[in-house]
Amino acid sequence: MYSDPSTANQASTFTINRRLVSCGVGAENLAGIGRFEMLMYSTQMKRYFIDSDQKEITAQGEMRSITRVGGAVLEDVRHRFIAHAVDLDGDEGQPRRDRFDVHMKTAFWQPGNPMCTPSERYPGLCRFGGRLIAGDVHVSAGGDDEDDHDGNHD
Repeated sequence: MYSDPSTANQASTFTINRRLVSCGVGAENLAGIGRFEMLMYSTQMKRYFIDSDQKEITAQGEMRSITRVGGAVLEDVRHRFIAHAVDLDGDEGQPRRDRFDVHMKTAFWQPGNPMCTPSERYPGLCRFGGRLIAGDVHVSAGGDDEDDHDGNHD
């Protein structure tokens, strides 16, 4: 889980692996009507790459995003995405600094929309992500991950 101004400081979930990238943000009241919810999940993986030296995972492909505000669906769309998960161990005695970010653009989610946090890494895209508040990112180049170094998803 992570939290960041890009998710209105809500606790947000994520998954990144060779088969699935997902991100979920939600703030619901007991009646089930929330101020803001968003669910994004990959529908197609085009690229999955492990950079062991930088301790970073990069995934690219297509995902479906469903955005609700005040209980009303504002957008339900498929779009391209680029996701990164970084394994950043803290210094001795310091907390971990792992992070997850997904970058994307849709008709609703684009720079200029006050709800969009512009991506610094990919200008012209929005970013959802932040430092992890629960869980860890683990990047290793062992076992079946070695097949992914060429960027192909088999």
